[in-house]
Amino acid sequence: MKKNFLLIAMLIAASFLLIACGDTTGGNTAAPDNSAPENTAPETTSAADVEAELKKDMETTGAALLKNDTETLANQWSDDYMVVMPDGKVYTKTERLEVFKSGEVKYEKFDISDMKARTLGNDSAVSISTIDVKGTNKGKPFEGSWRLTAVHRKTGDGWKSVSSQLTSIGPPPADMPAKPAAEPAKPAEAPAKPSEANKAGEANKPVDTGDTH
Repeated sequence: MKKNFLLIAMLIAASFLLIACGDTTGGNTAAPDNSAPENTAPETTSAADVEAELKKDMETTGAALLKNDTETLANQWSDDYMVVMPDGKVYTKTERLEVFKSGEVKYEKFDISDMKARTLGNDSAVSISTIDVKGTNKGKPFEGSWRLTAVHRKTGDGWKSVSSQLTSIGPPPADMPAKPAAEPAKPAEAPAKPSEANKAGEANKPVDTGDTH
C-alpha cells in the first residue's frame, strides 16, 4: 500500500515539473510581428542636380577628346552607344573610338554650354547643349558649333551616354563635310530654227495638185 502511494506521489510530482518546464515565458507570449516592412521611396534627384552631374560628365568627355584619351571615352559611352553626325552618318562606339585611336580627328577645343536636361525616371535623362569645337580632320583644320542632343543612362559607374545627335549651327565644320549639292538640271534645248535657204527651198517647191495631165 505504501509502495502504491509513493508511486502515485512521484507521478503527481513529475506532472507538475513538466508543466513548469513547458511554460518558460511566464505565461506572456508575444504575437508574431506580421506587419509589412515600411515602404522606402526610391531615391530621387532634382533636375538641377542631374543637369550639374551631366554637365560634369560631358566636361570629362570633352577633356578626353582633347587628349584622344580613348580609355576614358570608352568608360563614358555605353557599350551600345551610337552617334549621328551632322552629315547624317551613324557611328557605333567601336567605330568612333577608332577615329580617335588613329589620330584621324584631333580636337583643340571642345567647349560645352547652354545645357538643359530633363529626367526620364530615376536612371535616364535627355540633355540638349551647345558645343563649340576646333581641331583637325586628316590634317585639315575645322571649326564650328554644334547642337548636341544626348540620351544618358545612370549605372553603378555613374552616367553614361547611350546615344547622341549632332546638328550643325550654320555650315558644318570640316570634321563633318557637307554633302556636295546636286548640279541643277540643264534647261531643255529649243528646237533649231530652219535656215533662210531651207525656207526659200520650201517656198519654190512645186505644189502637187494631183493633176496627172
